[in-house]
Amino acid sequence: MKLSEHVEHIRQLIDQAFRNRLGRMGINEGQLISLPNAPAERKRMETIREVFIAETGTVADAYEKLVEELTFTLFNRLAALKVMEAHTLHPEIVTRRESHGGRSFAHLAWLEQNPNARNEEAEGLLLFLEDQLQKLASDIPLFSPQHPYHLLPTALQIKALSEDEV
Repeated sequence: MKLSEHVEHIRQLIDQAFRNRLGRMGINEGQLISLPNAPAERKRMETIREVFIAETGTVADAYEKLVEELTFTLFNRLAALKVMEAHTLHPEIVTRRESHGGRSFAHLAWLEQNPNARNEEAEGLLLFLEDQLQKLASDIPLFSPQHPYHLLPTALQIKALSEDEV
């Protein structure tokens, strides 16, 4: 597969993951669905959506722009992590190896420090990634959980992305 095809494939996987995540939050292309126990991130996504509605003029275009921004942010984060890994600027966060039990080196080390996370979905992959992003955020604002477009797909979707060799 050519690099451009691989990049587009990963982008499409991330795009679909965010459409699924937003749907579970009650946000879709046409409307907001009232949910009794909406996740905390929903209010932030609603606010961004409202700004995009004012900017684009339609709910559908605002939704597409929201998905695009979320996708672009996660793709850039993952690409930056891979570049930092390639230059050995930090232990591997994204790249999984069989020698580490199908985990990244950093995830394996994190599990040793957080053994209870082994019982979480995908061995705490989402908690691990949030922790790693937080650590990097002081030097690189793109990684900050306070970034306006900070939202992560489910742990299983993140795992599937890393299996696709982001």
